[in-house]
Amino acid sequence: MAEQIERFSPELAVMADEAAALRLKKCYTGQTKILAGRDGILAAAVYKNVDTVVTSMMGFAGLEPTIAAIEAGKNIALANKETLVVAGEIVMRLAAEKGVAILPVDSEHCALFQCLQGERKDSLEKLILTASGGPFRGRQATNCGRSRSKTA
Repeated sequence: MAEQIERFSPELAVMADEAAALRLKKCYTGQTKILAGRDGILAAAVYKNVDTVVTSMMGFAGLEPTIAAIEAGKNIALANKETLVVAGEIVMRLAAEKGVAILPVDSEHCALFQCLQGERKDSLEKLILTASGGPFRGRQATNCGRSRSKTA
């Protein structure tokens, strides 16, 4: 983190690991403000000099900073699909109320977003996502009650 701060000179740097942030603060003498933990993550999500927040924390952990950023009027570059899985209706409604954009930037949801640009909704019959990795890798797929091997 010290090397990145030195190279890019950000106004703010946040580390999830509070002990590591404390060690960095002890040896760092520059202008970058160093924060840590949940409070630091939330502070970064609503930071005044930011117009778009990339939310990429794994799993459910990304929900709180995403909501905080939306409430602060920040556009969201979403690299965490779990946020929409656990609270998609809430997140999308809040984004609409605040007039902020949610832009998928990672994985399957980004590919679907890109494919649908400029398409009419009524021309769409269905979307199919393959389970090529993650928890489904190496698992058996079933089709009408018959088992078949899944190729990876």
